[in-house]
Amino acid sequence: MCTSARKREDRLANLTHELPAYSSLILGEDPRADTAGLSANAWGCENPPVRPACRPLRPKGWGPACFVQDELHVVREEVEEVRSDWAWHKCTLSANLAFASTSDARRIDMPKPDTYDGIRNATIVDNFLFGLDQYFDVMVEKYESGDFEAGGYKWKLVLYPAGNKSKNVKEHISVYLAMENTSSLQHGWEVYAVFRLFLLDQNKGNFLILQDAMGIERRFHRLKLEWGFDEFIPIKAFNDASNGFLLEDTCVFGAEVFVSKERSTGKGECLSMIKDAPSIKHVWRIDNFSKLRSECCDSQVFNSGDQKWKIQLYPTGRRHGTGTHLAMYLALADSTTLTPGSKIYAEFTVRLLDQVQARHIAGKANFWFSASNPESGWARYVSFAYFNNPGNGCLVKDVCSVEAEVTVHGVSNAL
Repeated sequence: MCTSARKREDRLANLTHELPAYSSLILGEDPRADTAGLSANAWGCENPPVRPACRPLRPKGWGPACFVQDELHVVREEVEEVRSDWAWHKCTLSANLAFASTSDARRIDMPKPDTYDGIRNATIVDNFLFGLDQYFDVMVEKYESGDFEAGGYKWKLVLYPAGNKSKNVKEHISVYLAMENTSSLQHGWEVYAVFRLFLLDQNKGNFLILQDAMGIERRFHRLKLEWGFDEFIPIKAFNDASNGFLLEDTCVFGAEVFVSKERSTGKGECLSMIKDAPSIKHVWRIDNFSKLRSECCDSQVFNSGDQKWKIQLYPTGRRHGTGTHLAMYLALADSTTLTPGSKIYAEFTVRLLDQVQARHIAGKANFWFSASNPESGWARYVSFAYFNNPGNGCLVKDVCSVEAEVTVHGVSNAL
């Protein structure tokens, strides 16, 4: 409370305290009635005002009782003035401290935002509410609402009934706004949004509203898909029926989202390295080798590091090795599934197995595989002369075997 407000309150109390004294003077016709009867505190200052020594002439019959009545009238006017000032002060103070709320339980009205002069006319404000019946029956660690659309994007609310354990939240409910279905967005996307999260007070039909200070914009992107409040509301306050947030095991949460701007940067990469990455081996047995007629033969698809791979063999050679050497490659089985800008860093070995003496021929390499560079290997892997020599064990009874060993060490994604 400010100093001026405290002075008004003290002044009101002292003036009110003086009224009974004047009333007794009126009833008793006490000739000693004088302004000295008013204390300094009643005037709210150290030096109370003193009436002039020479008073105006009074009408005939004016006596002590009239004097006291006159003084009483002045004091009452002063009390009413202070009381009015104090009432205005309390009203203003209450308005400043009032928790943000709204009386419309169906849609939250928000001033229409200024038009964003950019890619999109970003004046879209959308509301979303979802209710949880049998709240305690769905007390899982994490609960996600259904999708809703705002500003041309899909969103959802994420609720942690017992607090977000990954952020060490205790004794509070955590609530976040998250983007959904972002895989279809173009490379390097960014979305800026201002949002508010709600919790319905079912007793009063109002909403408890939380939003970032000053309505700050939040930047959603590939590495940051959600924003919100770790400590949305204390669990104890939420469970208290007098607050109206949880009644008959039912509660209602909501969100209001305003997409302010969006853009595609096309810059930046995120590299995720895999610790202790496993090596995966795959053996490809090729029967009736002499009858192969395709320019390129593919092995069966196998998995390594969450990616699908295949071995490629060119029986008549490739590029500068055509007609003289076998060509051998490791390739992504379907590079079209990679997101734009994604790359896979792999260490691999391709072996042509010696079926007689186990003196295998091996080629080893490291490579960044991507949609634009889906394969890596050797155009001159082994000469036809060496391969066809029975003593080398590469081709036995028209059968040869090729082994690929693949270790995925990291994945790079565009931001």
